Amino acid sequence: AAAVPAALCAHMQAQDALRNIFLGACLLFFIIGLVGLAAKLDAAGLKTLWGATAVAILAVYYAAPLTSLAKVLAQRDSSSLHWPLCTMNVINGTLWFVYGMALKDWFVGIPNGVGAAFNVICVVFCFAFPAKGRSRLQGDVNPAANWDVLRLQSVRDPDTGARGGRSPATAGGFFDV
Repeated sequence: AAAVPAALCAHMQAQDALRNIFLGACLLFFIIGLVGLAAKLDAAGLKTLWGATAVAILAVYYAAPLTSLAKVLAQRDSSSLHWPLCTMNVINGTLWFVYGMALKDWFVGIPNGVGAAFNVICVVFCFAFPAKGRSRLQGDVNPAANWDVLRLQSVRDPDTGARGGRSPATAGGFFDV
């Protein structure tokens, strides 16, 4: 019974964080727009201003998994990394890198190439230091597993393989609800 309020509290904290990120992004875009207007930039200047903004945001996105690499090294456990996301970031970054280089658009090519390289490092760490113990998708670690909404994680019992009704989601087969 105590897990329900904790899950609800975690859900509310996640909503607050997402709202703050959204409002921060809106404020950032508004300020960048004002800077462009106040500086009376031409088309090339606006492209540079918005390109630099996009590169900064993309750098934060691609560098986010790197924040847990020290923990992975120290514990020899990659549970803090989500290897499917890192793998898709490698593919996405590589494709955008090739596209940017084909167009000779450095705002597209360079940051995506760097991001792909960062995520190659994360994927290597995932295989060099396999996840031990509980996955991030097990139990109360994933508050979304307790919501009565679409679940992408397995709802099968990890011991028996039987379908579980309201059991916490476990790391395992996706879409087998």
